Amino acid sequence: MKFKLSKTIGILITVLLTVSVNAKTKDKLWDKAVRIATKNIIYVPGVISEKEKVYNEDGTLEESSITKYSIIEDNNKKFRIYLLSSKKDGKDNLKEKQNEIGKVNVLDNEEENPFLLTVQNKVNYSRTEKIKKIKNNVYIKYNYSQKTTDGLWKGFAWLNKKTGTPLKIITILQRKIFKEDYQITFYKLTINFKNNKNKTWYPKSMYSNMNIKAKIMPFVTFKGKIKTTYKYDKFWKIK
Repeated sequence: MKFKLSKTIGILITVLLTVSVNAKTKDKLWDKAVRIATKNIIYVPGVISEKEKVYNEDGTLEESSITKYSIIEDNNKKFRIYLLSSKKDGKDNLKEKQNEIGKVNVLDNEEENPFLLTVQNKVNYSRTEKIKKIKNNVYIKYNYSQKTTDGLWKGFAWLNKKTGTPLKIITILQRKIFKEDYQITFYKLTINFKNNKNKTWYPKSMYSNMNIKAKIMPFVTFKGKIKTTYKYDKFWKIK
């Protein structure tokens, strides 16, 4: 039932990777968010913890897994994912998982982040009147849509009213994804960001929620949901 890891992790990496160029958007606060994303491209999570749960059509839990990965930069300046630990339904499946994942290039997807300078011509956004307060900070809600190779995403982002620092984005793909052996009929992403005291900024967690139809054997189709939680830690600086 596994959705391609390179795709999912790629979404995380796009939050960190952009091109440092001089460009401005139509909104000063949104422009600040883009600049913050640009400034923090040099930080990559060293450890990713993944918890996945697969439910069948009536909501019964079919399987669950807990996996931990590390991300390093190889001699060719490409990011690689390595498996640290893996359990499926409470049992160790490290060897099985190791054979499945191998080495994955995680730099093949640079589209699902609305703050990338390189995609601003594909992003439409509007500032709303909605605000929320967290401690001493005020956040403003932005609605946005973004065109990607997968299709159109629509969602919203919360930006710090003063600094423009993104707090959270929630986005939903507006079309189905059709592959040879599965279909994704609903796909929602929630990404929470962390603004640190040393003025660094990066994702701290991501939640993926998708409805899927998968052919598991001839004439047998699985219908259900896959809910995945990612936690990011031990960020390191690209040299």
